[in-house]
Amino acid sequence: MRKYIAAGFAVMIAVAVSGCSVVTTADISSSVEMPSSFAADMQGERSDIRKWWEEWHDPQLSGLIEKAFARNYDLKAARSRIAEADACAAYADADLGPKAEFGLKGMAGKMSMTSPMPLMGDRISGHPRALTGSLAASWEIDLFGKKQSDADMQTYRALGARDYEQAVRVEIAAKVADTYFKAVAAGQELDLLKESIASLGEMRRYVKGRFDAGQATSYDLDHITNEITKKEASLKLLEAKRANLIRALAVLAGDVPQNFTDTLGRKLIQRSDEPKPPTGVYPGDILKQRPDLLAKSNEIKALAAGVASATADLYPRLSISFLWSSGVIHISNDFNSIRTWSGLADIDLSVPVFTNGRIRAGIDLADARLKTALAEYDQKLLQSLAEVDSSYALAKGYADRQRVLVKALGEAEKLCATTRKMFELDESDYDRVIDAKLNEIGIRNELLAADLKYHESIIGLYRSLGGGWEGKPAGDSGEENSAAGDAEK
Repeated sequence: MRKYIAAGFAVMIAVAVSGCSVVTTADISSSVEMPSSFAADMQGERSDIRKWWEEWHDPQLSGLIEKAFARNYDLKAARSRIAEADACAAYADADLGPKAEFGLKGMAGKMSMTSPMPLMGDRISGHPRALTGSLAASWEIDLFGKKQSDADMQTYRALGARDYEQAVRVEIAAKVADTYFKAVAAGQELDLLKESIASLGEMRRYVKGRFDAGQATSYDLDHITNEITKKEASLKLLEAKRANLIRALAVLAGDVPQNFTDTLGRKLIQRSDEPKPPTGVYPGDILKQRPDLLAKSNEIKALAAGVASATADLYPRLSISFLWSSGVIHISNDFNSIRTWSGLADIDLSVPVFTNGRIRAGIDLADARLKTALAEYDQKLLQSLAEVDSSYALAKGYADRQRVLVKALGEAEKLCATTRKMFELDESDYDRVIDAKLNEIGIRNELLAADLKYHESIIGLYRSLGGGWEGKPAGDSGEENSAAGDAEK
């Protein structure tokens, strides 16, 4: 009777204190004061940046990015981490409740023994058999929320794993596009170089004809020959550079580099078709659009739950266990079978009295980790804000450079034609003709570099805004996931 009274008393204690859980008082809100707008002028209708690469209207680029989403191994690893984190969260949730085990044990053998008792005969022999079954149950009552805090910690880590997978997706989309345009630009640069060599070769034949006629000097011929040689020396290096870019693109797309078929174009899109910077985005939007920030926010919440879990170690722990067993034992034909059963209830209440500072050290460790994560979040947030304005400023700067270089190229082409005509009329040295042509070639290369940099800056802008993932676009309804918030249990 007493054991039932004790068990009932323990249950009443558990019910009475089940609502008493530890809540961390740590402030997990960001200390960064968010600006109301970016320094860059991004006024206008809100852009949907989830599939920003479609702004280039390039089926090959879109196909490579979608292929990378399906086959990239970094992304596959990130998805596997989600399954791992989900399993940890499920385990922590399951640990909140009781557990029970059923056991069954059997035994069979042969025995023989000499009896010292005359009445029992000289020897006792038989085939002993036994079969027992047991049922054990146990439950640690979560008096002060330690287990719930552990479950919360794993839940936030699972959410963070999903955000991390999306952050990898954002990075992969940007890397594929960046590598793709670099490879295409390298192909265009190769074609420009070959065109320049052909153009200089045509000029060399013209100079050779005039040299043979005594109208040009050997210096004129040697000068242009040397320029052709220098251009030809750049061909192999540029071909190797493009090959390296194609191999990098194959790896991003999840292909074996040696088996990747090079079908890339060799010319960037027309400048009139280049995508414009996205509009209608505000600083607060990146808190919901950048999955790396969301992942860090969930890490902070998980660490806050870890502080609560460590703090709960200061308080008592109560567990209840129960064991029931029954069985039958048969020794020999000379003895009747023995039937047994037993039941046992156990209540265990433990209170930390002296731990030599272990619990306090655990709390301090959890708190330090939380503060480190908060500082890292704020640093990442500041970098994110800077990246947006920097990418936008670069895009605007390279767009302005493109316009100036287009004008400069027109002037260089006109100057090249004028100097050649003056040479034909013996009104100019051939040095000026060559210098004018080399100047035109140089401006073409500068313009190609500016075109590529413009593409890279737009890609960087989309990446810094968190474009390329499957979440809700900024402005959709939904709870904002940021470091700001109340302390978690």
